[in-house]
Amino acid sequence: MRAEDGPERSVQRNVTDAFNTCMRRLATMYKHAEAQTPEDFDERINYWREACGLPEEVHTRLHTLRRWRNMSEHHLEQPERWASKGPSAKVASEHIAELQVRIDALTFGAAAGPGRHHAHTAECAWSPKYCAPSSSLPGKGEKPNTR
Repeated sequence: MRAEDGPERSVQRNVTDAFNTCMRRLATMYKHAEAQTPEDFDERINYWREACGLPEEVHTRLHTLRRWRNMSEHHLEQPERWASKGPSAKVASEHIAELQVRIDALTFGAAAGPGRHHAHTAECAWSPKYCAPSSSLPGKGEKPNTR
């Protein structure tokens, strides 16, 4: 924690940094769908779930982190509001750690084997059910083709 910051500001910064890191990691993982991916974070997370197979647990946790991040930016100069509405340092830390573990599992799955990016499973984002050439991925506002 920086000397000039209170504990709430430290949690706010950690939430924002974790959200940005998770979004960058998932954007790299879903690079094949980049052209169709919405700009808005809410829509992007939903698109990754619907079109790319982002597991529901990651989707839900990422939305929670997104809401905390938004709250931290709106209450940046109001630490008392963050303290009453935002997560505690412990809750935020545990949530972020669990989300990172789940993203790690997507990216570097234990069953991947040598030389593979990760395991292909039914709910996997790289499953043939979801992983398709960019030309066959749905555009903005279109429903995904889940075959």
